[in-house]
Amino acid sequence: MPVLGMSQDIREALRRLLAKPSFTIVAVLTLALGIGANTAIFSAVTALLVRPLPVADADRVVSGIALREGFDPFGTSLLEYVAYRDACRSFAASGLALQRFFTVTGHDEPERIHGAEVTSGFLAALAVPPAAGRAFTAEDDVPGAASVALIGYDLWQRRFGGSPAVVGTPLALDTRIYTIVGVMPRGFLMRSHWTHSRCRSGQRHSTRWSRG
Repeated sequence: MPVLGMSQDIREALRRLLAKPSFTIVAVLTLALGIGANTAIFSAVTALLVRPLPVADADRVVSGIALREGFDPFGTSLLEYVAYRDACRSFAASGLALQRFFTVTGHDEPERIHGAEVTSGFLAALAVPPAAGRAFTAEDDVPGAASVALIGYDLWQRRFGGSPAVVGTPLALDTRIYTIVGVMPRGFLMRSHWTHSRCRSGQRHSTRWSRG
């Protein structure tokens, strides 16, 4: 019977694997690495080539890289960004983002969340307005302006119960207090929050986005 034959094959395979434990370990590790690598490649291809960016007119949005030995190709310094922004006339908007983790406190237990520091032009380059409140503006770039933040939809639901009154309330991130000025749409870039960055000299940002 087919089932009996299959069970015998399985038992024989197990006996041989147990008889050579070193071979079994190498085989299992090789399979694990192969499956992991293929999963990572599939996820990257799906995110970059198959699944569209959650922005309007995604074909007009570009991300710049710098190919220089010894530097992160996805890193952009403030001087590079300013030179690029001022010299290029082909883009309607451009912005910088620095992805990092923050610890949010208050309202509930402390939580480590994935967010980003962004310039005021970041959301304009992606052309994605907040679902509630406002986006960052040029006034937020002025030295001495209040520290402001946008929160993601999931964080809004999870820690603030989806209350529309969240706009204007304080948000404690690490050792700093920000004022929440808006809530981003559900699923936007899969981040929990975005804080406004005034781009200190010498600071490197991970992504430069521009819109044609």
